[in-house]
Amino acid sequence: MTNIDINLNLYLTAFEKMADAVLLLNAKDERFINCNEAALKLFAYPNKTAFLNQKPADISPTHQTDGKSSSQKTTESYALAKQTGFHRFDWQYLKHDGSTFSAEVTLTPIIVEEEEIFHITLRELSEHILRELTERIQIPESIIKNIMAYLESEKTNVASMSIDQKIQELNQHTGPTELKGLNILIVEDDAFMQEVITELLERFGATFIVANNGAEALEALEKDQFDAVLMDLHMPLMDGFVATLQIRKIEKFANLPIIAVTASVSEEAKQRCLRTGMNDFISKPINVSKLLSKITSWTKVSE
Repeated sequence: MTNIDINLNLYLTAFEKMADAVLLLNAKDERFINCNEAALKLFAYPNKTAFLNQKPADISPTHQTDGKSSSQKTTESYALAKQTGFHRFDWQYLKHDGSTFSAEVTLTPIIVEEEEIFHITLRELSEHILRELTERIQIPESIIKNIMAYLESEKTNVASMSIDQKIQELNQHTGPTELKGLNILIVEDDAFMQEVITELLERFGATFIVANNGAEALEALEKDQFDAVLMDLHMPLMDGFVATLQIRKIEKFANLPIIAVTASVSEEAKQRCLRTGMNDFISKPINVSKLLSKITSWTKVSE
């Protein structure tokens, strides 16, 4: 297939603005002759001078994950790209500090000013997988990121799982009716956190009311019946500690589960939550699985 012929000035203008990491490789000596800022960031290099003039072997481990040598696979990739016009594959790379990462690579032969060059687009494989997971199971990207981070902390083999295995794991932690039938009072003054929590609760089947401070929470409790309260600690007018003390003074709310949502994870803060009358606590940023676990655990206890 004929290589793509490109005007140098137009190409370089677009090249620098690309969001994906892009490398330019001289096809003759197989050395990198240019890269954009996204590539420097991905490989954690301080500047182009430190990165350029290297060969692919210099930024790759000796062998790829399938056991084949990086050198052999590089030669095969060049040949396939020239034969078909482009070649897309997964690759293990080395960052400047020696750590490794996986990327989805698109290798395209082009002609720039009569010189044969390989245009190499990189996207971290985790981003590629995230995009596919989002499309296939129709769950917001923010939720998938949160759950995957939790799974990776709990299971050492998550990174090596296939897409289908990852989907199976996600489905076990994202049952859409896991909180169905529960009505949750969210006491939170931060608009962003309100959006995060309501998105999660809605996804898992719960209904909810949002109160911007402790005073509004007390009013909401008198008007509606709730299965649990997610209580921020620091709010204007009435904070979470005072609100909890006031709630516990009302006999019918003596057993209402109150879960603190806090950025402070110190032992002192946790003990203060418990002394005030809260049942449990969860730290920000919110871990989806832990939040679900705490809500289901306390609502079952209170039944």
